[in-house]
Amino acid sequence: MNARPAASAAALALAVVAAGCRVGPAHATPPSPLPAAYAAAATDALAADEALLANWWTAFDDPALTRLVARALQDGCDVREAAARVAAARAGVGVAGAARWPTLGAGADATRLRLSGNALFAPPVVRTATQYEVGFDSSWELDLFGRVQHGVDAAAAELAVSEALAHDARVRLAAEVARTYLALRVAQARHAAAEQAHGLAIEQVALAQARAAAGVATAADVDAAVAAREAAAAVTPDFALAVAAATQQLAVLVAAPAAAIQDDLAAAAIPAGPAVVAAGLPADLLRRRPDVRAAERALAAQVARLGVATADLYPRLSLNGVFAFTSTSTDTLFDAGSRTFGFGPALQLPLFRGGALRAQLAAATAEADAANVRYERTVRAAGAEVETGLAALRLQTRRRDLAAAALAAEQQRASASRALHEQGLVDWSAVLAAEADAAARRGELAQAQGDSALARVTLFKALGGGWPAPATAPADAPAVGQ
Repeated sequence: MNARPAASAAALALAVVAAGCRVGPAHATPPSPLPAAYAAAATDALAADEALLANWWTAFDDPALTRLVARALQDGCDVREAAARVAAARAGVGVAGAARWPTLGAGADATRLRLSGNALFAPPVVRTATQYEVGFDSSWELDLFGRVQHGVDAAAAELAVSEALAHDARVRLAAEVARTYLALRVAQARHAAAEQAHGLAIEQVALAQARAAAGVATAADVDAAVAAREAAAAVTPDFALAVAAATQQLAVLVAAPAAAIQDDLAAAAIPAGPAVVAAGLPADLLRRRPDVRAAERALAAQVARLGVATADLYPRLSLNGVFAFTSTSTDTLFDAGSRTFGFGPALQLPLFRGGALRAQLAAATAEADAANVRYERTVRAAGAEVETGLAALRLQTRRRDLAAAALAAEQQRASASRALHEQGLVDWSAVLAAEADAAARRGELAQAQGDSALARVTLFKALGGGWPAPATAPADAPAVGQ
């Protein structure tokens, strides 16, 4: 029988044997600790709108917000950094996958040698010579027990982790842009209300001074009006600073100078957002939340590394070969007589390593257990965030409506005071007092509107909104180790 076909047949047989000897655990997604439905029964019955969740900021019907989010998702530093990490992880998959294939190398060297004349079995003539060598070497580890494939699976799972974290960066960035945008709008509205209150306080001082000059008011009344005026003036810088801070933060988020987005930051109404946010079911979080997907894939990677540690306890078989030309003269280096070669299998048996391999296996097992706990914690935290978001949405909406009703009542009171003043029944100070109270309620309403809109942003983020989630959860994909 020809030697080469025999060697090929032996290699094929070994590969077939290797395919059936894989050791190590198979990954399976742990059962979900989430309940079947959210506590907010009125909301959880609604099916989540996937198209809306993917681009939830458009539901606020605010062109400036939509432009800022789109710009951040395209140019934001967090998104670009996450993309670079995905590229690095993808390259890591290529590195791990290369271990499944034979390696081939080429080399050349020239060595100046002198043999000792005083050594055991010394040559009769001691001389110095130069030896030249040019050749190739190759090695191929046959993956008998799945060590290499487990490494590939781990790298593939790490790539999935980085991709999920890249999606999570988009979710977080979109929510942060919306949160900062709402903070800007609230600060602008409250600054306007504070300016109005300050103007009214100035009128109160002028009126108190006139009344004191007429002898119908005391110096204490004037001092009280002046104190109220200064207190009103002291509030406005805080809101002006909040406007400046939100402007700069938005510039950082969209990775652009503040001057480039000034048109989108001009004073405007606080967007209300959709009246209802359909949360779907808790099970949807396993598919939609990218941080949950990342935790699940991180668990899969640790299980694959556990497979590597398990396979390290078993023998490793490699096919090695070398072919070279060796000569003491470059003139005869490539002659037939200068050829040297060697081919054959190499088997490594881990007989004794001081317990290192068992310790590595124990460490990998503990890391897999820790990854399992991290996955459970991530899932539980995701469910808690949605439950909190649903409660906040309901309560903040109620608070906004109450604040609107309070402002309407104060405005009605101010109108009635003005009508009574025109009839000569009350003096102008009563009108100014009612107008000042209305300005205060206007600032409170702006804050309540902002908090109500922010509750919607927070709920969208908790639901994993901000990227087009796949139709199936990771558990439906081929499991690592199977």
